[in-house]
Amino acid sequence: MFVIEQPAMALNDTRGTTTVNMQINRTVQPDEAVSDILQEVVTAAKATKEGKLKSLIFECHGMPGELQMGAGIDRSLADRFRVLVVDKKPLVETIYLRSCLVARIDGPGSMSDGNLFCCAIAKYAKCTVIASTAEQSQRTFKKSLGQSLPYGMLDPFEGTVLFYGPEGNVWNSFTNPVMTFWTSNE
Repeated sequence: MFVIEQPAMALNDTRGTTTVNMQINRTVQPDEAVSDILQEVVTAAKATKEGKLKSLIFECHGMPGELQMGAGIDRSLADRFRVLVVDKKPLVETIYLRSCLVARIDGPGSMSDGNLFCCAIAKYAKCTVIASTAEQSQRTFKKSLGQSLPYGMLDPFEGTVLFYGPEGNVWNSFTNPVMTFWTSNE
């Protein structure tokens, strides 16, 4: 596990298997639109003493190029993340996409190109986006058992993890060998 700098906000989709616990927490229902969800983030960020969030965590199911958060978020909706920039200043420093496969490229250039999706979010939100190309698992703290992750903590990502900068560029990556899709023979 690793510590998330506060103030942070967790968006926990009701269909997810884990609950993330930060200074600000919000449960997202399956019918909520991305614009409504992000407007809640803007309101929460502005209400902090700092006037912004260090971290925003999306805890939900995912597929390549898509977050199953609320009614769903794909590249065609990534421009909605513009609301996280006010007076040319980002309201969020880092977005963590804690979702399976979200950065994976299943169809280069298509809607299932997770690389382009994460790149677009980073550009529109003008912040760092951290996401994985692999399936994510939560082995210890199960929502079905009424448990949540300890306050201010996230499990390490499985697989290849990509760090997208505010210009949409990948500026760092690493592969966690625990659950990676890659082997030394590839």
